[in-house]
Amino acid sequence: MYQYKRPPLAHQTACLNQAKDMEEFAFLVDMGGGKTKITIDNVGYLFDEGRIDRWLCIAPNGIYKNWIAEIEKDLSDDIPYVMRVWKEKNTISSGPDFEKKLWILLMNIEALSTKKGLEYARQFVNENTLVSIDESTTIKNHKAKRSESAVELGRSAGYRRILSGYPTPQNQLDLFMQFNFLNPTIFGIRSYYAFRNEYAVVQDVRLGPGRPSFPKVVGPKNMDQLKEKIAPYSYRIRKDECLDLPPKVYQVRQVEMGDDQQKAYDQMKSNAVTMLESQELVTADLVLTQLVRLHQISCGFAVTEDGEVRRFKKNPKIEELKNILEQTSDKVIVWATYINNIEEIYDELRKGYDGERVFTYYGGTKQGDRERAIDEFQNGNAKVFIGNPSTAGFGLTLTASSSVVYVSNSYNLEHRLQSEDRAHRIGQNCSVLYTDLICQGTVDEKIVKALTTKKVIGADILGDEWRDWIL
Repeated sequence: MYQYKRPPLAHQTACLNQAKDMEEFAFLVDMGGGKTKITIDNVGYLFDEGRIDRWLCIAPNGIYKNWIAEIEKDLSDDIPYVMRVWKEKNTISSGPDFEKKLWILLMNIEALSTKKGLEYARQFVNENTLVSIDESTTIKNHKAKRSESAVELGRSAGYRRILSGYPTPQNQLDLFMQFNFLNPTIFGIRSYYAFRNEYAVVQDVRLGPGRPSFPKVVGPKNMDQLKEKIAPYSYRIRKDECLDLPPKVYQVRQVEMGDDQQKAYDQMKSNAVTMLESQELVTADLVLTQLVRLHQISCGFAVTEDGEVRRFKKNPKIEELKNILEQTSDKVIVWATYINNIEEIYDELRKGYDGERVFTYYGGTKQGDRERAIDEFQNGNAKVFIGNPSTAGFGLTLTASSSVVYVSNSYNLEHRLQSEDRAHRIGQNCSVLYTDLICQGTVDEKIVKALTTKKVIGADILGDEWRDWIL
């Protein structure tokens, strides 16, 4: 009998009881509801029963390596395993050297768009494999190479799982490829266009005289039939229904810097080390100045000696933020320390949402606009509240959201604690999920670790201790 390393919560137990023996299943659990643990326990159970000996765990680039720590935390100690990460030849972590092992391969979904990545996965997957796809809306596009590759791999595997808190970010047609990966017989329809005709009201739309028309989904149809078909293969629960969840849940999403961003970071780090080593007396202010410059680069921009702000071609944190927003139907609070970050986030998100759904609250926001931002977020249709912790982190009530994302943190512990409590206060009926976006191998990691363990950073960087922060 499978021995849990940590006992599952009530809703997790209910999900596992429904899914554990199924060849295909969808864990449709809101962010913060613990679908990662559910998946790990399901894998452990199937291995213990002798059903699988391989697990291909697929997730977006920003989070697939997070599974390393989660597996170590939740997979039963009775299960020997070897875990490898795509693109890395060495074993990351392994259990005892028994003959029978669970072989685990972690891959980013983007790798399935490449010939090399797909071929590697093909060689790993067989009938004794469970393939899981975290944030499965990454395969919702029926024309995408990675979607086709995922479906192909699913056909070769004995067991398949998808994980999503919000499987229909655009409309019900997003379900087609996700459930096609699980099993095409669930819908009994193999063609996306036949699926669209069955479950969507489609009209031909023309943007102007002489312009060609195109089909546009204007509404759903036969939804009761659709829900009935997926019900035996899925478990759906929202965060406000998980009454046994802890009041605060923390997670980290790691992102990788672009080449130009990484080059700038490495150069700045080298300059900082040279400068600090030349000082007879290293003060906290001097170290913090260098840390701020490094931190700004990790947040997507650099400030020249003349005070000019230079943004990098692509900000990976904002790209990951977009992924998060696509994965939830909830309202989301976004915290960012730097004004440049706030303005860049606002500009980028307005491309996907109209101006009435994204609001800012920082030093540059007028008083009337601040009041409107709060009202629209709490009582209106606003989707995103972008705030600066030093301005909006005190005194406000933002309980309309139970999802909080930190694009960048300040070094001020009070700012972190106060900003966390804007959502977690009287009037909040759900567990609150706090997500930190962190650039791997940067000062980001050290800042978040210090803040989440409630350390005062300024007191920890005197003398030679600055090396622990810079290097």
